[in-house]
Amino acid sequence: MLLAEELGSDAYLKQVKIYATDIDDEALGQARHAAYQEAELEGVPWELRTKYFEKRGDRFVFTPELRRTVIFGRNDLVQDAPISRVDLLLCRNTLMYFNAETQQRVLNRFHFALVPRGVLFLGRAEMLLGRSRMFEPIDLKQRIFRRVADRSMTSGRRPGPSADVPVTDRLRELARAANPIAQLVVGLDDTLVMQSDQAGNLFGVSRRDVGRPVRELEVSYQPLALRGHLDQVIAERKPIRALRQEVERAGRQLEATNAELQIINEAVRERSTELNDVNDFLQAVLTVFAAGVIVVDLEMRILAWNAAAQELWGVRSDEAEGQHLLNLDVGLPADVLRPLVRAALSDPESASETRLDAVNRRGRAIVVRLLCSALRGPDGQQRGVLLTMEPV
Repeated sequence: MLLAEELGSDAYLKQVKIYATDIDDEALGQARHAAYQEAELEGVPWELRTKYFEKRGDRFVFTPELRRTVIFGRNDLVQDAPISRVDLLLCRNTLMYFNAETQQRVLNRFHFALVPRGVLFLGRAEMLLGRSRMFEPIDLKQRIFRRVADRSMTSGRRPGPSADVPVTDRLRELARAANPIAQLVVGLDDTLVMQSDQAGNLFGVSRRDVGRPVRELEVSYQPLALRGHLDQVIAERKPIRALRQEVERAGRQLEATNAELQIINEAVRERSTELNDVNDFLQAVLTVFAAGVIVVDLEMRILAWNAAAQELWGVRSDEAEGQHLLNLDVGLPADVLRPLVRAALSDPESASETRLDAVNRRGRAIVVRLLCSALRGPDGQQRGVLLTMEPV
């Protein structure tokens, strides 16, 4: 929110990517929802709360457009490879739980992760003490530090011309971009770490996909299923070459599958057309009846409701169909309908006729002749109940 306020939403969406990591999967799952109780937002100024949150039920949900710029992922600070090229790294009240040796390992990873002159923000209970050769203070009171660009300063060596880290990193980046071979780099946590421009053009991935699990990307499944190959590389720790023939075979299989899908889609369209024709025919038949006609299924949900029923009770077919018969607020007395319909549902041979007092759509009292009979399919199985009614 602070970055969006400072940069403006449009510039923020173009320039900012936030990586939120934790070792606790449950905490990550909760954070991904970005939904909070009102008490959890007490520290958020009212103007930011109204601008960036939407109330849904008893929770406040962070705006989805900005939420998508935050990539959540599991990361063990001590063992997992760090995310690189980070401008601002916030790790508050975490180092205090590690011993001195582990703290040094984590700080080495932080130094690697940050860009030259990148900023490290620690908790107020934490200090770098003897690590000042790696980081220099910006505000000691607030525990804000800046990365020292030359890593060799930690060992007391004077930097030579080849130690120009920013230039070296940039050259590596340009070299990867210029490589004619499409490249994807996947971390041990199964997330995309880097992709070349050629890979982006070939496989449809972009820098926005960096940090996402590879299993969520389309490239993981086509044109060649990479999952088995990735697992094999990790297990055997040696390179694997997928032959061009395998890719071509996968392509042919994909084309065959597409052809089959086209055939299936055509069949579905034909079937849909047939069903539409049948429905139109059924509606035409029902329209012929001067009496009101209602068809319900085995659960008393309305399947058909003709024009005469609409004229009688003032409810359109699109309002009635799909509703439970006894839940409709019309002039038919439910206490009379219920036993008649249930009797027809329990006995396929059942048919009954009665007269009942009702109220039509104009609010006038009328007497209705009601015929209730079981509805069976060609196989003889009970399918529902047919109700016909007309004023007498």
